[in-house]
Amino acid sequence: MRRRPAPTPALLLAAVLLASCGGDPAGRGRTGEPEGLLLSGGASPVADGEVPEPVISRSVYVPIYSHIYLDDPEQAYPLASTLSIRNTDPDRPLFLASIRYIDTDGSEVRDYLSRTLRLAPLATAEVVVRERDLSGGSGANFVVDWAADGPVSRPVVQSVMIGSAGNQGISFVCEGSEIVRLPADPAPR
Repeated sequence: MRRRPAPTPALLLAAVLLASCGGDPAGRGRTGEPEGLLLSGGASPVADGEVPEPVISRSVYVPIYSHIYLDDPEQAYPLASTLSIRNTDPDRPLFLASIRYIDTDGSEVRDYLSRTLRLAPLATAEVVVRERDLSGGSGANFVVDWAADGPVSRPVVQSVMIGSAGNQGISFVCEGSEIVRLPADPAPR
């Protein structure tokens, strides 16, 4: 009978590290927010009582695609998506109130923020929707609600989609659009 060699300390350490990387069952990252929210050192949660009174507040609509169709509607091409929110102001922070992920039917899938996030001047926050996450569908979108406590440059809000299969790849960018309600046309006389 052949004896199996004892595991080395390095192998045991690797197994422990891999087991600890599984994340929690609620799908929340280290910040307590849903997995996929990536914060730079210039992004930090704000305590409820410390959120300044906004002078400006806007909402930005950003399309993303969890998949696109090839020649056949039954043949979907899966994509990973990254939402990028960039504070373009060199002097003033932005405050992100919500980053809502909306599915093809217009229903909210999740809000990536449970509290306001301060985005330092020229800092970026990102959200990654994994290729295997099909919860949004092909017509998914994000709505980003932001505010500032004084005059500020408009942020750049974009989504980047990327996918590959075999030796083919695809990538493209979608620009966010500020949500502006248009007034009704005057009634004809």
